[in-house]
Amino acid sequence: MRSPLPLRALALLAAATPAAADPCAPRGGQAPCLDVDRLWVAPGPSALLTLPELRPRPALTWSLGADAGYVHAPLRLRTEAPDPAGRELRAVTSVSGAALSATLRPTSQLELGVAQALVVAQEGTGLVGVTRQRGEAPGGAALRDTRLGVTAVLADRAPPGFGATLALRAEVTLPTGDETRFAGAPAAVFAPGLGGELRAGRVTLATLWGVRLGRQVPLGGQRLGSVAVASLGVAVDLLPRGALALAAETWVLPELGAARRTTAGGGAVTSQVVAAEWLAGPRARRGDWELAVAGGTALPFSSETVRDADGATRSEVFAAPGTPLARVLLRLRFVPGSGIRSGPLPGHARGDGAAAPALPRSLRPAGAPPSDQNTRSGT
Repeated sequence: MRSPLPLRALALLAAATPAAADPCAPRGGQAPCLDVDRLWVAPGPSALLTLPELRPRPALTWSLGADAGYVHAPLRLRTEAPDPAGRELRAVTSVSGAALSATLRPTSQLELGVAQALVVAQEGTGLVGVTRQRGEAPGGAALRDTRLGVTAVLADRAPPGFGATLALRAEVTLPTGDETRFAGAPAAVFAPGLGGELRAGRVTLATLWGVRLGRQVPLGGQRLGSVAVASLGVAVDLLPRGALALAAETWVLPELGAARRTTAGGGAVTSQVVAAEWLAGPRARRGDWELAVAGGTALPFSSETVRDADGATRSEVFAAPGTPLARVLLRLRFVPGSGIRSGPLPGHARGDGAAAPALPRSLRPAGAPPSDQNTRSGT
């Protein structure tokens, strides 16, 4: 039986209409489908600058946050030119961004978080001059990917003068960002990890290890998308109970797998992209508020080796795409009940060995003493 005429007409029209080109798999080999700012700031409070605070907190506590940042020259690409070193093209010259975030602890061992970032202003040539001589450069405001996260405490120990916490952390980004303007990935990114925190007196050490698994996209002769994650930070309290501290962090994001390509002259190029940065600055707490101001720059941990057709070899190191020449970050958090939160969890020992504040009577089990130190034989 033959199909009705309207159905056959629609089928012919669909066959004649070319499929929309995928901007993340262009024929030119250059795609804007990634967030040019690869730093993920924890949505909740932090003992440092951007790494999440891992220690347990009382159930049903919550926080709200706002971030503002500026990065200079986060995306620098090298194009073909008469000069053997090529010509540097700043596809993204600067980005001003902001983010809103919130966290909730259903239990003392579990934290849920959400963060929504956006591009306030962006300047640069885009991929104009790399894939074509004319076109539009990205600019103006744009939405970034939404980030959801969960932290589950596996172990927490707080003997006098010391503290240690081990936690599982998982995040996922939803592809809500503008993937055509260096503001989002083309698909969801899954990021499981393991974090640790050590506290000794006025010093706090924190680390986070994991991976970010996402769709790879071609850019600058590389395929970017899935990376390993290694972060390390330290903070030193200058005033009691963390009222003022100096903190520093560094993070390394090596791409999973080396990239290989062939030059126009028949040479072979092997590159390993390792995005890396450092960040340092003060972090202050007063009442229910937490404020951090930090600055940093990229670390040139990426490398490329070129072997010409005649056998000559040359190598160079460079900063990876998505790592800026300069970064400024402002992080603000509102954490109700910070009089307890800024110190140790009630029932734990403080870093200086003194007793922590006792739990309120309404939260203590029936018949329990105010604190362990009040329970002594003969008293």
